[in-house]
Order: sequence, then C-alpha cells, then structure tokens
Amino acid sequence: GMGSERDYFQRAMTNKHTSHLRMNYYPEEGKPVDGAVNAPFGVGPHTDSGFLTILAQDEKVHTLQVQDSLTGEWVGVPPVPGAFTINTGDLSVVFSNGLYHAPVHRVLTTTVERYSAPYFYNPSYATEISPIPALVTAVSPAQFHPLPWGYFRAMRVMGNFGDFGEYVKIDH
Repeated sequence: GMGSERDYFQRAMTNKHTSHLRMNYYPEEGKPVDGAVNAPFGVGPHTDSGFLTILAQDEKVHTLQVQDSLTGEWVGVPPVPGAFTINTGDLSVVFSNGLYHAPVHRVLTTTVERYSAPYFYNPSYATEISPIPALVTAVSPAQFHPLPWGYFRAMRVMGNFGDFGEYVKIDH
C-alpha cells in the first residue's frame, strides 16, 4: 500500500527482531502499592516507540484513551469483542515518511485490579529505519534521517528512566 516491494517489511522486520510481550499490572485505583497510592494514570500520555503494538483489550474495563490530534481532547477506545487494538508506533511514522502517525495515548486507572499484555512488534536493533524509497520524491522529500532502531530505542529507554522532562520522540 505504500509503493514498496511486497516483501519489504518481511525483510526489514524479521531478521533477529526485538519484538516482545510485556505484562502490565494495574492496581485498583487509590490502592497503596509499595507504600504509595497510585496516580490517576496507569500509563501516562505517550506514543509507542516501535513499529506496531497489538493489544487484546479487556471488554469489562475501558481505560485506554487516545488524544484527538486536532482538538487535543481525550477519547475512549472501547474494546470490540474478539478484536485486537493495533497502534502504529514511531517507526511506522518514519517508514511511511509521515503518512501514518503514532497516536498519543494513555491508560487510566480504574476501581478494578487488572493486567494487560501488549505485544510490541519491532525490528532488529541493527535495522536502519528510514522512509520507504517510493514515498520519497521531489514533491515529498524525506522527513526523517535514517536512524538505527537500537540507538533510538536506547535513547527512548534512557528518557523513560532519566529526568529529561519530555520523553524522546521520533522527531527529536
């Protein structure tokens, strides 16, 4: 759909990928955990750093919200029974030369203790991420410099655990 060879992503994404499944624990809202009461956010506003995130939402708990890119308002993402929620991440933005975007989203706390298990689909750390060549033209030049996924991921992790104010984004 983006003018690339049929096997473009198969070649770019399957060589020693760094995909992973993460188990998240969300305690009951207001319940002390390790001596501290949890905040109103299970996860604060962010974009996913990788290529795609796949999530099976809990049909009973509606805590995932996405920020409307035009109004800035937060909109709930209701689960669809039997379906997965798919987020495009920062790498999708680069590969598509800005055609796709990575939605800013957050997870609220709730009165129910719960778990979630997002699957993050990512390339090898050695993969150089750049816009698909067919999407770079004189009319639409490359919006992003090539970057190694491992370097971007390391900077993002450092931003998550360092005190740098804002987390590292793809346009940094």
